Amino acid sequence: MRLWLAIVLIAVGVLVGGLAGGAVFNSLFFHRFLVNTHDERLLSVAFDVRDVFARAAGLGLPLAQFDGGEQVLAEARHFDPLITEILVFHPTPGGFATLALGGVQAGRPLPVNWAAALRRDASARHWQVDGPEGFGVLVPVNGTFGTTIGLLAFLQDRKVVAEPLWRFDRFVAVVALGGGAAGALVLLLLLPWVVRRNLSRLGTWAITAEHLTVAAQGGAPLSSVPMSRGPVASADDIVGLVVAQPLADLRDELAARVKGTP
Repeated sequence: MRLWLAIVLIAVGVLVGGLAGGAVFNSLFFHRFLVNTHDERLLSVAFDVRDVFARAAGLGLPLAQFDGGEQVLAEARHFDPLITEILVFHPTPGGFATLALGGVQAGRPLPVNWAAALRRDASARHWQVDGPEGFGVLVPVNGTFGTTIGLLAFLQDRKVVAEPLWRFDRFVAVVALGGGAAGALVLLLLLPWVVRRNLSRLGTWAITAEHLTVAAQGGAPLSSVPMSRGPVASADDIVGLVVAQPLADLRDELAARVKGTP
């Protein structure tokens, strides 16, 4: 009973360990890797078009009205098709106004939940955005004298970016469940055989001097002695002389050989 309980506990441990390992791997590696990759792609596009946005932010006009603006927009979406919206936040007396690429949306304040979610990176090159509308990066737009006149926002639809993560989560879950189930099945099938094999060996090792003495005194094969478990053919071969004759005859034979008589 204890043996089967141990087997079940080990199987459950393998299953839970597989699930936990998959979850940790996904949380610490893949999710962060995917987000960082998107951030880098967004930043590479943002720095390329920042100068054009600097001119657009000061006048509050759509980017397409500037020379090369439409081309910049097309290139940005070509480099990263997950970009759903590119906005420019610039200071106004009431806070921040938003300039969308397709049209002016003046007077719209920077969402409070975005402002609370802004996290500046160590190099102070950009801010990360994580809000219900999406997530992406905000890049400062500098004016002529190096002052920040606005923020360039590259946003991505959360649902679009979350889908690869969800697919990977399902993949990890399936692999963890399959691996855990396979490991549990292997344990259930192999451990009883291993235990029986070890018990058989223990039975052979249980043949002690007491068993040999009982067999020798009775002139019987070792395998016929009670409590001598396991395969004993090899043991019978080894102690064949002992079990083939009484101990008295064996002592007489040994004494005669010591004296040098035939």
